[in-house]
Amino acid sequence: MIQEYYVTLTEEARESARPAQFVYTDNASDLIAGFISEVDLDNNRMRLTLFEPCEESEYMIDSVEELSMEDIRLRLVESLKANPDMMDSWNEIIKNSIS
Repeated sequence: MIQEYYVTLTEEARESARPAQFVYTDNASDLIAGFISEVDLDNNRMRLTLFEPCEESEYMIDSVEELSMEDIRLRLVESLKANPDMMDSWNEIIKNSIS
């Protein structure tokens, strides 16, 4: 079940978070849990689209229960438009998952 969460931006995330960047299960993992689908600096939050539900966090503001595959595709397209530098990384992930 894919879910979407809005979380408060930390100072570190405010400086480095960009749409389409991968979100990992934790800092020590290379397992991709989802991606940043929006960074809203004006409201000091970002939207995470995660492939599986996550545990609640002190930074969590709001969540959407479940997204359709079309919703996810649209989120990713918009994220890549906002941050085209991530396109090669996404293409590599997709290519490796198919082969």
